Amino acid sequence: MAKVLADMHVVEAALLAKNYSADSVKAMSEGYNQFIFEKHGVEQEQFKASFDYYLSNSLQMDTIMGFVIEELSNQEALSRGILNETLEVSPLPENIPVP
Repeated sequence: MAKVLADMHVVEAALLAKNYSADSVKAMSEGYNQFIFEKHGVEQEQFKASFDYYLSNSLQMDTIMGFVIEELSNQEALSRGILNETLEVSPLPENIPVP
């Protein structure tokens, strides 16, 4: 989930940096999101169900968003040459259920 969300944030930031309107960003993001789902082997419906689940469980969503921030930080460090290889984002603790 964290890697999917991180990729979605990168796409959204890239589109916003081009000064597209919010409506244009939303429309263009849909196509990119489909690519992201395919990249990570996730169906859109599966992602939506998981996302909705985590939205209703704020502690778990906070944990996932921490992993998203960690993943984005790793990507930035790679792009700046600070890291030579991708660091793995820590898995969710075993006591957090995944739907």
